[in-house]
Amino acid sequence: MAQKDDRTIKSALREKGYRLTGPRKGVADLLAKEGRPLSVQEIYEKMQKKVDLATVYRVIHLLLDLGLARKTGSPSGSALYEMEGEQHHHHIFCKECGRMEEIEGCLLSALEKELSRKKRFTITGHTLEFFGVCYDCGQKG
Repeated sequence: MAQKDDRTIKSALREKGYRLTGPRKGVADLLAKEGRPLSVQEIYEKMQKKVDLATVYRVIHLLLDLGLARKTGSPSGSALYEMEGEQHHHHIFCKECGRMEEIEGCLLSALEKELSRKKRFTITGHTLEFFGVCYDCGQKG
Protein backbone atom coordinates (compact mmCIF):
# COMPACT_ATOMS: atom_id res chain seq x y z
CA MET A 1 0.00 0.00 0.00
CA ALA A 2 1.33 3.47 -0.85
CA GLN A 3 2.12 5.65 2.12
CA LYS A 4 2.07 9.40 2.46
CA ASP A 5 5.44 10.88 1.53
CA ASP A 6 7.45 13.58 3.33
CA ARG A 7 5.94 16.38 1.21
CA THR A 8 2.39 15.33 2.14
CA ILE A 9 3.28 15.07 5.83
CA LYS A 10 5.17 18.37 5.77
CA SER A 11 2.30 20.23 4.07
CA ALA A 12 -0.30 18.73 6.42
CA LEU A 13 1.79 19.84 9.41
CA ARG A 14 2.41 23.32 7.97
CA GLU A 15 -1.28 23.79 7.19
CA LYS A 16 -2.00 23.44 10.91
CA GLY A 17 0.96 25.55 12.01
CA TYR A 18 3.41 22.74 12.83
CA ARG A 19 6.92 21.98 11.56
CA LEU A 20 8.33 18.65 10.41
CA THR A 21 10.73 18.12 13.31
CA GLY A 22 13.19 15.24 13.64
CA PRO A 23 10.97 13.23 16.01
CA ARG A 24 7.87 13.74 13.83
CA LYS A 25 9.75 12.67 10.70
CA GLY A 26 11.35 9.76 12.56
CA VAL A 27 8.05 8.34 13.82
CA ALA A 28 6.29 8.85 10.45
CA ASP A 29 9.19 7.26 8.55
CA LEU A 30 9.31 4.30 10.94
CA LEU A 31 5.57 3.64 10.65
CA ALA A 32 5.73 3.91 6.85
CA LYS A 33 8.78 1.64 6.64
CA GLU A 34 7.44 -1.06 8.98
CA GLY A 35 4.31 -1.57 6.91
CA ARG A 36 2.41 -2.94 9.91
CA PRO A 37 0.77 -1.36 12.94
CA LEU A 38 3.07 -0.77 15.93
CA SER A 39 2.49 -0.01 19.60
CA VAL A 40 3.93 3.16 21.13
CA GLN A 41 6.41 0.98 23.03
CA GLU A 42 7.55 -0.71 19.79
CA ILE A 43 7.98 2.70 18.12
CA TYR A 44 10.01 3.92 21.09
CA GLU A 45 12.24 0.84 21.06
CA LYS A 46 12.72 0.81 17.27
CA MET A 47 13.74 4.47 17.37
CA GLN A 48 16.52 3.21 19.65
CA LYS A 49 15.32 5.59 22.35
CA LYS A 50 16.45 8.65 20.33
CA VAL A 51 13.31 10.37 21.63
CA ASP A 52 11.58 9.91 24.96
CA LEU A 53 8.35 7.98 25.35
CA ALA A 54 6.28 11.12 25.99
CA THR A 55 7.46 12.56 22.67
CA VAL A 56 6.41 9.39 20.85
CA TYR A 57 2.93 9.71 22.39
CA ARG A 58 2.72 13.40 21.39
CA VAL A 59 3.83 12.70 17.81
CA ILE A 60 1.36 9.80 17.46
CA HIS A 61 -1.53 11.94 18.71
CA LEU A 62 -0.57 14.75 16.34
CA LEU A 63 -0.39 12.38 13.37
CA LEU A 64 -3.81 10.98 14.34
CA ASP A 65 -5.31 14.48 14.71
CA LEU A 66 -4.00 15.45 11.26
CA GLY A 67 -5.38 12.28 9.67
CA LEU A 68 -1.90 11.07 8.73
CA ALA A 69 -2.02 7.98 10.94
CA ARG A 70 -4.69 5.62 12.14
CA LYS A 71 -5.24 3.64 15.32
CA THR A 72 -6.19 -0.02 15.35
CA GLY A 73 -6.59 -2.66 18.02
CA SER A 74 -4.75 -5.87 18.82
CA PRO A 75 -5.75 -9.21 20.37
CA SER A 76 -4.39 -8.01 23.72
CA GLY A 77 -6.51 -4.86 23.52
CA SER A 78 -3.53 -2.52 23.21
CA ALA A 79 -3.55 0.29 20.66
CA LEU A 80 -1.49 -0.03 17.50
CA TYR A 81 -0.69 2.75 15.03
CA GLU A 82 0.13 2.92 11.33
CA MET A 83 0.41 5.61 8.70
CA GLU A 84 -2.78 6.22 6.79
CA GLY A 85 -2.42 4.84 3.28
CA GLU A 86 -4.11 5.44 -0.02
CA GLN A 87 -6.56 2.58 0.44
CA HIS A 88 -8.68 1.95 3.52
CA HIS A 89 -8.13 -1.54 4.94
CA HIS A 90 -8.66 -3.76 7.96
CA HIS A 91 -6.63 -6.37 9.85
CA ILE A 92 -6.95 -9.96 11.01
CA PHE A 93 -5.01 -11.06 14.12
CA CYS A 94 -4.12 -14.49 15.46
CA LYS A 95 -4.92 -14.61 19.18
CA GLU A 96 -2.31 -17.36 19.71
CA CYS A 97 0.88 -16.13 18.02
CA GLY A 98 0.01 -12.47 17.37
CA ARG A 99 0.37 -12.78 13.59
CA MET A 100 -1.34 -9.93 11.78
CA GLU A 101 -2.41 -9.73 8.17
CA GLU A 102 -3.79 -6.79 6.29
CA ILE A 103 -7.13 -7.22 4.54
CA GLU A 104 -6.94 -5.17 1.36
CA GLY A 105 -9.88 -2.96 0.56
CA CYS A 106 -13.09 -2.51 2.45
CA LEU A 107 -16.47 -4.00 1.73
CA LEU A 108 -18.32 -1.72 4.13
CA SER A 109 -18.95 1.29 1.86
CA ALA A 110 -22.47 0.14 0.98
CA LEU A 111 -23.23 -0.42 4.68
CA GLU A 112 -21.86 3.05 5.52
CA LYS A 113 -24.14 4.65 2.92
CA GLU A 114 -27.15 2.70 4.15
CA LEU A 115 -26.48 3.55 7.81
CA SER A 116 -25.89 7.18 6.92
CA ARG A 117 -29.23 7.35 5.14
CA LYS A 118 -31.24 5.35 7.70
CA LYS A 119 -29.76 6.85 10.85
CA ARG A 120 -29.30 10.35 9.41
CA PHE A 121 -25.61 10.43 10.31
CA THR A 122 -22.66 11.79 8.39
CA ILE A 123 -20.26 8.90 8.80
CA THR A 124 -16.64 10.00 8.81
CA GLY A 125 -14.98 6.61 9.15
CA HIS A 126 -14.92 3.23 10.85
CA THR A 127 -12.57 0.60 12.19
CA LEU A 128 -12.89 -3.15 12.03
CA GLU A 129 -10.50 -5.84 13.24
CA PHE A 130 -10.93 -9.59 13.06
CA PHE A 131 -9.51 -11.92 15.71
CA GLY A 132 -9.09 -15.67 15.53
CA VAL A 133 -6.54 -18.47 15.29
CA CYS A 134 -4.32 -18.77 12.22
CA TYR A 135 -3.96 -22.04 10.34
CA ASP A 136 -0.50 -22.82 11.81
CA CYS A 137 -1.64 -22.30 15.40
CA GLY A 138 -4.84 -24.25 14.72
CA GLN A 139 -2.77 -27.23 13.57
CA LYS A 140 -0.77 -27.22 16.82
CA GLY A 141 -3.79 -27.34 19.09
